[in-house]
Amino acid sequence: MYITNYEISDDTQWKLNIVQRNLRIPNWIDLIPEAQEQMLNEVIGLSEELPLSIYQNLTSALGKLIQHSPAHLKPVILEITSN
Repeated sequence: MYITNYEISDDTQWKLNIVQRNLRIPNWIDLIPEAQEQMLNEVIGLSEELPLSIYQNLTSALGKLIQHSPAHLKPVILEITSN
């Protein structure tokens, strides 16, 4: 069974928009490490609020950012993308 009319709350949509914007490589590079870490926490938090397909898009974007991330965040990104 597929859910075709999945509604995302306004708060979740707002968070999703911010996260998606910040997961673009040029924007990600401009974030300070603390803000990058916050974005990773937001992705984790959104995992239970989003349909799987949208969450998979976020994790796919994260996979592209690993080479542009500080060493201490790489294990976190790998954990998120492997789940």
